[in-house]
Amino acid sequence: MTIIGRIVCVVAMFIALTCSSFAQEDLGRESGLPSRIGGNRCESAPRGATATLQGTFNVTGMQNSEKPPLFSVALYAGGAFISRQRVKNGGTFYFYCVPNQSIFIIAEVNSTEVWNYSVNSLASPPQTNFQDIYITWSASRDAIKRRNEVISARNLYTRTKENQKRFEKAMEKLREKNGETTAKMLDDLVKLDPSDFVALTEIGNIYCNNGHYAEGELIFERALVLKSDFINALFGVGRADLALKKLDRAIDVLSQARKQNPDSADVNHYLGEAYLQNRQGTLAIQHMRRAIELAPAEKADLHLRIAWLYNAAGAKNLAAEEYRLLLKAKPNHPEKQKLEQYIAANGQ
Repeated sequence: MTIIGRIVCVVAMFIALTCSSFAQEDLGRESGLPSRIGGNRCESAPRGATATLQGTFNVTGMQNSEKPPLFSVALYAGGAFISRQRVKNGGTFYFYCVPNQSIFIIAEVNSTEVWNYSVNSLASPPQTNFQDIYITWSASRDAIKRRNEVISARNLYTRTKENQKRFEKAMEKLREKNGETTAKMLDDLVKLDPSDFVALTEIGNIYCNNGHYAEGELIFERALVLKSDFINALFGVGRADLALKKLDRAIDVLSQARKQNPDSADVNHYLGEAYLQNRQGTLAIQHMRRAIELAPAEKADLHLRIAWLYNAAGAKNLAAEEYRLLLKAKPNHPEKQKLEQYIAANGQ
């Protein structure tokens, strides 16, 4: 065999092996069988970082005339950033040598989080773990709009150049240790500048996110002393008071927040929940419906709360309609079978 002939054979074998690899990935996905080949590729990875995660990234509702956005998938484990991959709409992402515990997957559009999913544990090799991502373009645009609003609010306070760097660095660490790293850094910043009501509000948010509502309430109140009309702090107090069952005050504070921003899905959501817990069902439904209207995908689960009210009032046909609307927004809802049974028994 000539040298050229040998080269051709080698190239042909390489192409065949490559195609076989991709075919095996696809076959493994369809059959649920292990698809990893070539042995363990994670010898140099940290202990326990051996899992493989794969999925497709799917965005519906985009118009051809719109400027193509940038899509990416980010992976966190135990609150720590692991990796990020750029992906096309309809494309596939692969993460190799991933820790197998406490995984958090985030879908991003133009660097904005629009979807997230938590996985307690991943299967070990040679099994490949699959998680597809499905998002709508309208929900993505809403998330980008809210992101811009958050950025605007966070930059509302004028800091020194050094303190602004401290603030930005702290916010970059927000996912570490459930936000405790950020809270510590922001606390240090507030010691340097006690008037930073935005930093105080972010600390309050972290307390509430970790279930420490009484402590969060006190921090939000400190922020409101500095700026009494800061909507993020008003919302924070309302959120904390709702958790603490201070319903009259929660309604009062959240109503103030809604006057400032009637188009906030979160404010309408929590105000509706406060009315619901205060046994004011009509007002609860009014604000929850507004929240769904403003953020259909993000607030779709509010249909459950509205359905609960209707069911408690004996209006089972109306409850069934809410469940139908929920399944329309979330066709893969984990309680789909139970909801469909209720709809079949009570719908009209």
